Amino acid sequence: MYETYASRTLNPHEQKLSVYELECMACTWGIEKFKDYLQFMPFHLYTDSGALTWLFNHPKQLGKIGRMVLKLSSYKFTIHHVKGNINKPADCLSRIQFYPQTQESGTSCFLQKIPLSFIDIRSHQEQDPFCKDIVSKSKSFRVVAPAVIRPMLFQYFHCFPSAGHLGIFKTVQKISQNYWWPNFKTEITEMVKQCHVCQLVKPRNTFPPEQLSSQPIDRPWERVFVDFVGPLPRSKRGNCYVFTVVDGFSNPHLSHYHEPPSGDF
Repeated sequence: MYETYASRTLNPHEQKLSVYELECMACTWGIEKFKDYLQFMPFHLYTDSGALTWLFNHPKQLGKIGRMVLKLSSYKFTIHHVKGNINKPADCLSRIQFYPQTQESGTSCFLQKIPLSFIDIRSHQEQDPFCKDIVSKSKSFRVVAPAVIRPMLFQYFHCFPSAGHLGIFKTVQKISQNYWWPNFKTEITEMVKQCHVCQLVKPRNTFPPEQLSSQPIDRPWERVFVDFVGPLPRSKRGNCYVFTVVDGFSNPHLSHYHEPPSGDF
């Protein structure tokens, strides 16, 4: 004796079907799924739908339900109605299993300690002549970053696991919320472009340049290039352009003085 069960979700079209159509479709799907066991032997089909029991016993139906019943006409089975309050095993097996989480999964991101240079940023500002002058005059709430901690700021806001190697715009935006120094956008842009991890992992947003090469030419005068050169100082005959002809195979240059070019030859 074998015991098994199966279930599946409904697609958007099936969700619009009526209750009777869904119950009939469930029986059809279940029988066809286990047809290797049911195709050549009689079996019993139990359902809690009384209407479905009547429909299977009166197979002369039209529409979707009639086609489903006709689809199962090759199987030999007897359908039985079971009340819903006593059909508990089937109801239990039809529900999605729930596996409670017994333990919390730890994070794989370990943050390093904040560099000491961030803590002693005031002492660095007092030692930096530029920062010392700006701090005494500025009324802004952003920190003027000394030159010695600027690489550390970039590492903290771009390269740390919590930063995520963001692009130029977001890295500049994060740093500029609390820090400032002259030409900081240009410096951060260059640092992001030179980031080794970004160069290895991030895809290029431009197409690679194609190799430039001349198209092969097999014989003389197979391909000819013509053009006008000018306007030049007008000659005694009134010509001010030079009509040039170049053979793509042997590259001889032929030229002829010409009047101002037009669309007619």
